[in-house]
Amino acid sequence: MRKNIVLLLLVVMIGLAGCSLFSSEKPKAEPQERQIDVTLYYANRDNSDLVKEKRHISYKEGDNLYKIVIEELLKGPTDKDAYLRVPEGTKVNSVTLNDGVASVDLSGFTGFKGVMDEAMARASIVNTLTSLDGVDKVLITVNGKEYIGASGNPVGPMGPIDFSDMYRVYFSDMNGEYLVPELRTIDKSKPPAEAIIEELIKGPTRSDLTKTMPDGTRLISLEVTNGVAYVNFSREFKENHWGGSSGETMTLYSVVDSLTELPEIKKVQFLIEGNKTDTLAGHYDILNPLDRDPTLIKDE
Repeated sequence: MRKNIVLLLLVVMIGLAGCSLFSSEKPKAEPQERQIDVTLYYANRDNSDLVKEKRHISYKEGDNLYKIVIEELLKGPTDKDAYLRVPEGTKVNSVTLNDGVASVDLSGFTGFKGVMDEAMARASIVNTLTSLDGVDKVLITVNGKEYIGASGNPVGPMGPIDFSDMYRVYFSDMNGEYLVPELRTIDKSKPPAEAIIEELIKGPTRSDLTKTMPDGTRLISLEVTNGVAYVNFSREFKENHWGGSSGETMTLYSVVDSLTELPEIKKVQFLIEGNKTDTLAGHYDILNPLDRDPTLIKDE
């Protein structure tokens, strides 16, 4: 009887061992480590263009590569001539990709030093992500809410930003004390100087800036000779001007400082219906070309 009990226990133990042997799962393989070379985009010193920087990144299979790349971007450049304009303390909450649009949700994406810093920060993120396969556009949100740009309007999905097509166009602040830039993409079919004047005539998009060009003003012609831009306006430029010292300053130097953003223009000569005039509103002599005045510019 005792032998039978021992044999029965042995049979049960062997059976259990067999079940364990055949039902045991294979150990999961560790995620493979991958390597990739990416291009990060930073601002140059004067915020006139982007600087490319190559970076070698290691990540594991299954990781969110897009989030990793933006976090790498936020570490800042190694090139001494490149600058990170994304505000310090900005964090990446999430990055998802759907139908070619990378949605980037950030926190702390605020407190820019000026409108150009804000533009360059967005461009750094957009151009970095769109350099990756499968990303055509980038949508930035902040803590789950749509991002509002400097114009006061929501910034939707953005494709790669080419600063060779973008120019600073200066408008007056609300107090008539400083000129503040707006970035404008100009019409490639026209000479850049003419396109800039047309943007000035359109007026600002930001609600906290005011126009500098009198109603009805038309650009008749514009020629550049030996570094001087001869800008020929219609008579409305003078006849419809609102006057005042600050008003005249803002009008004249919105033109001068916008045009002298172009490297080929150093000074501006004003013409009315093809003729020189002594003054616009009685406070400046404009018989001779005017030089750029950077002291009037406030990048806010």
